[in-house]
Formats: sequence, C-alpha cells, structure tokens
Amino acid sequence: MQALQTLIDGREFPSDSVLVRHEREVMADHMQRMRGIRNAADRRVYLEGVERSQGKAWRDALAAEYAADWEKRKGVEK
Repeated sequence: MQALQTLIDGREFPSDSVLVRHEREVMADHMQRMRGIRNAADRRVYLEGVERSQGKAWRDALAAEYAADWEKRKGVEK
C-alpha cells in the first residue's frame, strides 16, 4: 500500500501524488526566495504575502521550515 503524505492544508494523498510533488515544489520556491531576503523585516513582509495568497497554514509552515533551515545553516557557518 502506498504511504500517505499530509499536505499543509491537512488533506492526505499518496506520496507520489502530483499534489504532493507540487506542494514540495512550491515550498522549495518559497524557501529559495526567503533565503535571498537579507533582513527580518522583509522576510515578515514576504510571509504576510504568503498568508494573503495561500493562507495561514502555508505562512506558518514556511516560517517553521525557514527557521529550521536557518538554525541548520547557522550551525554550519560557525
């Protein structure tokens, strides 16, 4: 049986679903943009835009993903 993946909006789909792949691609695009923003104020503005266009769940997921990525990169840069 195919493993299920829970999307940010709470729906579940098979891991190899087009929707799962699309969500990963959208998150990767957002992460690339967030990494390119050099100050916290501009990142907050970006996150506000994500919330307006994609909803609070997306905003929260992106913020959490970026925070985890930042912590990981911070450890490498030291």
